[in-house]
Amino acid sequence: MKANTLKLSFSKLSAPEQLDVLDYCYSLVHKADDPTEACNNVKTAGGCVCPSCKIHATRYGKTASGQQRYYCKKCKKTFVMTACTPISRTKKNSTVWRKYFECFVGQKSLRTTAKDCGISLPTAFLWRHKILDCLEQSNRAIKVEGTIQMDETFINDSYKGNYHHKIELPRLARKHGKHAQKRGLSREKLCIPCAGDSAGHQVAIVANRGKTSVKALYAAYGNRIALNSDICSDSEKSYRILANRNSCTLHAMPSGATTHKGYNIQRVNALHSEIEKMRVMTKNVASKYLNGYLAFCCWKYGKSNLSTSELVCSLMNSVFQQSTKTTWENVSCRKAIPILV
Repeated sequence: MKANTLKLSFSKLSAPEQLDVLDYCYSLVHKADDPTEACNNVKTAGGCVCPSCKIHATRYGKTASGQQRYYCKKCKKTFVMTACTPISRTKKNSTVWRKYFECFVGQKSLRTTAKDCGISLPTAFLWRHKILDCLEQSNRAIKVEGTIQMDETFINDSYKGNYHHKIELPRLARKHGKHAQKRGLSREKLCIPCAGDSAGHQVAIVANRGKTSVKALYAAYGNRIALNSDICSDSEKSYRILANRNSCTLHAMPSGATTHKGYNIQRVNALHSEIEKMRVMTKNVASKYLNGYLAFCCWKYGKSNLSTSELVCSLMNSVFQQSTKTTWENVSCRKAIPILV
């Protein structure tokens, strides 16, 4: 088939069909869409490093399946490139994992994901948190600089997933969709400070209960704010103290305004909207898993114009740069409310 004939046939397709064709062509061109190959590319970019000691390792033959094996001279351990990554020890091939990454970036439900990938529902749940844990590690390492927009949002606390641990709950159970028992910024609300800079870096983490404070903001941002930056925020007093501590210039928005003298907080408010969409989609995610979902919102923010294949490649690149040993034990037994202060 000639190129002109192919272009003519492509123009006759509907918009969704054209997107499918483009996505297929992109996957053919970018072989890094294969999770195992993507992991090898990311891990070998700066030289092979032992996941335990973080020092360079040497080649040490191959496994029975043909994977390159490495040896660490310090800890005397052998490993493959996929060690301490979400795809290690899962006994599933790259095709299943590729499909799972597609479902993940498409924000499909766990039941739909399990059906599409041919895995069980508990496995789909565990794999999701393996990826979320890597994104959370990546988000905690991000630093913001330049013109930084800051604001906080609030979400009701949720003790879902803790009842079988027989912990003492501080309040009666709240039905789905119900409001907090107390009005206003009570201790039933979790404060989530969010920040984003002009370079596209986003930060969000659960800090404290109720109204924000200087201690909570400093715990959330700490040394993640570059010195001599411009901070745009609302008129909350805590931001002024935080700006002074970090030698930054504060541009406070008047009460009820989102812009002032050429500065605004619209970008961080858009991130709040993404977090709210996530909360509705997950039907009030359990608070002990909230930081992982916040990291996913920060990662996906600003990527709405990317295709599924591009999103999958970007996700794998972010995930495989981190190390994880997520198991059932450390997923289910996490702290019910992961506040910093």
